[in-house]
Amino acid sequence: MRRLGLVLLLLLSACTQQQVIDQPAADSIDLVTWLDHELSPYLARQLAQDPRFRDQSVMLVRLNGSEIQAEIDQLTRHIRRQIEDDLLSTPGIRLPWQPMTQMPKHHRRLSNIQCRTSRNADYYIGIEINPVLSDRYRVSVRALDMSEHEWLNGFGMHWQGRLTRDEREALSRFSVDESLRGLRVLPFTTRQTDMAADYLANNVSCLLRQQDEDQLLIHVQPVDDQGAYMSGMLKLVANNLSRYHEVSITGQAEQADYVLTLEALTVQPGLDQVWSAISRKHSSVRLSGMDTSTYIAQDSVQTGGSRFSTPRPQIQNIEFAEAPDRSLCPDTTGHCRLLTIDVRDTNEVFIVQHRAPARLEYLPPAACGVRTRSLGVNANRHQVSVEPGNGETTFHAIAANQHSRDAVAAHLARLPRSCASPQSGLDKGEMDLWLTQLEQIMQQQQTHISWAATRINY
Repeated sequence: MRRLGLVLLLLLSACTQQQVIDQPAADSIDLVTWLDHELSPYLARQLAQDPRFRDQSVMLVRLNGSEIQAEIDQLTRHIRRQIEDDLLSTPGIRLPWQPMTQMPKHHRRLSNIQCRTSRNADYYIGIEINPVLSDRYRVSVRALDMSEHEWLNGFGMHWQGRLTRDEREALSRFSVDESLRGLRVLPFTTRQTDMAADYLANNVSCLLRQQDEDQLLIHVQPVDDQGAYMSGMLKLVANNLSRYHEVSITGQAEQADYVLTLEALTVQPGLDQVWSAISRKHSSVRLSGMDTSTYIAQDSVQTGGSRFSTPRPQIQNIEFAEAPDRSLCPDTTGHCRLLTIDVRDTNEVFIVQHRAPARLEYLPPAACGVRTRSLGVNANRHQVSVEPGNGETTFHAIAANQHSRDAVAAHLARLPRSCASPQSGLDKGEMDLWLTQLEQIMQQQQTHISWAATRINY
């Protein structure tokens, strides 16, 4: 029955919370026009007038599902740059200081420091770009409230249409988003303590400007039992602060007006949050609003387990095409089609074939000759030849990361395998149980799995 393919599609869509996009009757306006005339004016108006954003700072980031990404493609970077330029010219909108976006200047006076607002953002404005059809893409913009860790209702816009060739190429080029360096999504490492110290010192310097004093005499409190890298960090912070004419560093606590301390708190194995704090001499009370922090990861440990660190796999494209090279076909006829699947942030792709009317099969990479090649940083293309047949066939691609791949592989192993010796399929009772258990896996691993499907008629 055809309903089995539909059931699988509905189960997958319900578990991964992906939106079903209707085919537009005609192409919308181009992306550049939408940015200029709709998105930028909308964001400027909302951020300036919505009371939720009053005295709050916002940061623009790339999204993949619900997760902020440490890598950014060139198209999203361009969109962000244009939006930021428009927002900076709008009164009442606050953008956080992003020190890694430009080369630091070694100012001699606190008044010359380039400070915008506090480093941490109150809201993230997320930009997500996904293919929705073979030749169309969807650009979605929404806002995340960091205090509540939830998406804002009634806020957001989207565009759907065709990208130009240059825009598609920009979408495929990725680099590290250094504007996020120091945040949890992209922490400094223990080999970057000099960069982390400069980061903290700049934040502290911006806060010291608020004291409005001609001369600041600061004692840097030694670090006790805080890890090997912390003592060096403290010295580097002190050296960075001492370059300002208004700041003097003293080793004598009794002579100081203020005391600076650093504290490393472990938030998960291999990941520390380092806090700097300033208090007046002979007082254990920290000066209000003078604390600042950053994240530092151990070099040997991969951070994960948070909504901002472990990327969700992304299927960027799934399509059929005639094989350009006959040698790619499994037999001598030289006639076959290639199923092509482009993914990011994982190399684990599982392919399920639904042959009408009622047969599900797993296409294991080894048996089916799935070929994989790199498309750049953390991006791969998977291709498998498909022999011609009769009727309708739907292919489901499931992308899994390291957290979900074993569970998905074990479950799919229960299906009969294509590209192998004939195997009996599951009966109705077995199929219903298998689908129910698949739904459970998708619910449990929803932040570690993505899926896409395409149909072909022979």
